[in-house]
Amino acid sequence: NDPAKRERALSTLESQARRLEKIVHDLLDVSRLEVNITEMTFRFVDFGSLVVNTAKDYEESANEKNLILEYSTQPNLQSIMANDQELKRAVGNIIENAIRFTEQGRIDVRTYQQEDRLYCEVRDTGIGISEENLPLIFDRFFKVNRARTDGSSGLGLAVAKKIIEAHGGKINVNSRPGQGSVFWIIIPIQFDMEE
Repeated sequence: NDPAKRERALSTLESQARRLEKIVHDLLDVSRLEVNITEMTFRFVDFGSLVVNTAKDYEESANEKNLILEYSTQPNLQSIMANDQELKRAVGNIIENAIRFTEQGRIDVRTYQQEDRLYCEVRDTGIGISEENLPLIFDRFFKVNRARTDGSSGLGLAVAKKIIEAHGGKINVNSRPGQGSVFWIIIPIQFDMEE
């Protein structure tokens, strides 16, 4: 009969329901991307602007943890054919992960072009990933630290990987425990969308 207890319980239920809804949506997206039944609409996208605008969306999250979030883009990057909403989501998942696993320091996000590929590099000073966990981080539901209760579903990197692959690209990572991580999204400037 305590109204305060009832309010806390209701708040907890609402929070868990939102988390469960996000997990269900992420699972559906991974499944949709895996069986390739998605009907993505591609158009010319300014990759540098997309990455910078995505990084800006995470400034508040970084500020809440007293982290420095900096972003830059090489001038005059070539535009690419992409689904801007899905690509923004993939980049956002990588940045969100960097913030989640960085307790102090910084996250640097930059875009650049090398030959016929565009790169988005996300470098953090976070906890890093052990060598034995590196091959698993793109698996569904994999969490480096299962004891953490940060509300993540363990699907963000799996979704990001599938989206990047749907753009003909790949994600590479280099990390060591205690030394942070570097993720590279690598997208070809031209690719055959029919493959």
